[in-house]
Amino acid sequence: MSEYSKHTKPASDRQVEEVGAGAEKAYETVEMALVAEYLASLPRAFKERKRKKAMFRRRLIMVGTTLIVALIAAQMSFAQGRWVYLGEANVDGSGDHDTIRVGRDKGAFRALQIHVEKAAINFEYLVAKFENGGTDRLEIRGTVPAGGTSRIIDLKGNARELDSVEVWYARGNYRNSQKPRMRLFGRH
Repeated sequence: MSEYSKHTKPASDRQVEEVGAGAEKAYETVEMALVAEYLASLPRAFKERKRKKAMFRRRLIMVGTTLIVALIAAQMSFAQGRWVYLGEANVDGSGDHDTIRVGRDKGAFRALQIHVEKAAINFEYLVAKFENGGTDRLEIRGTVPAGGTSRIIDLKGNARELDSVEVWYARGNYRNSQKPRMRLFGRH
């Protein structure tokens, strides 16, 4: 074997080495591209995370605000007072009016409501007489069926102590043999 042939490699081995070196360079290029892409995506990932945190904070604030508004509304409805039974009257004739004595001991009221039992009643108006001597004539004008209630009748001004309530009404259904009864309730 000649000296030259000892130091030289066959052509096929040299081709493998060249291909291997080219593949290494290609691998390094791909690896560098992946690293560069990863590094470029980091700011996007941080921005996305920051955006998600901001959205979570907004939702949390919205839920908190809704909860606070609901609690305030519930407290306001509770503060509006409860309904208290003030008295009742029976409708005996075809057209009538009755006075229901309330008295100072029941407290001050802001609104009234009438519940009807047994048969319909056709209401015209009511006159609220207060402990301080004042009166309010409040139009009702409407028929309330048996088992029904009138609309809520707001009293004018602030809550005041009622002396009596005079209700003007007529029987709503003459064919019904039962005598209707009305019950008066007041809200503090």
